[in-house]
Amino acid sequence: MKRTVVAFCLWLLCSPWVLACELPSDDSFYISSMQEERTLTSEALAKSEYVFVGTVSAIRVGAAASKPGDRVSDVEVEIVDALVGSLTSGTTVTVKARLHHQIYGCFGNEAFWDDQVEIGESYIFFVHGGRILSASPPAKSWKRLGLSGQRELVISLTRRLDEA
Repeated sequence: MKRTVVAFCLWLLCSPWVLACELPSDDSFYISSMQEERTLTSEALAKSEYVFVGTVSAIRVGAAASKPGDRVSDVEVEIVDALVGSLTSGTTVTVKARLHHQIYGCFGNEAFWDDQVEIGESYIFFVHGGRILSASPPAKSWKRLGLSGQRELVISLTRRLDEA
C-alpha cells in the first residue's frame, strides 16, 4: 500500500498538471515586472492596428486542427472604449484567437502575448490583421498593470505621438 501511495505521489509531482512556482523574495520583483509590462504594452501598441477596451459577447469555436494551438476561433467583442484605430465605441467586432493553446508562467509577463478570453469578461485588446496579439483583463492586485494600467499607458503614448 505504501508503495502505491509513494508511486502515486511521484507520478503526480512529475505530471504535466503540476506547475511549481517560487514566489519572489521581495516586492522589488513586481516593480521591475511592471516596467517590463510597460515595455511590452508599448511594443504591442507599435504592432497593433487597433487597440480597444471591450467585453467578449460571444465565441464561435473554430474547426479542430491537428495541433490544439492551430485551432482558430472567432471572438465577438463589444467595444467599450476605442483607443487606436477607426473603431467606434458601442459597436461589435469579430477578431480571431487561438483559444486552445495555453501559456503557463509562474510570474512576471510570460503570458503577455496571450489571446485567451472568456465570454462576459472585459479586456484591453491589441489587434493586428484581425487577430488578437494580446488581451489583458483587469489587474487583481497592484502587482500588475492589467487593463487599466495598459489603457492609461496607451492613452499617454498616443497623446505624445499626436503632439509630436
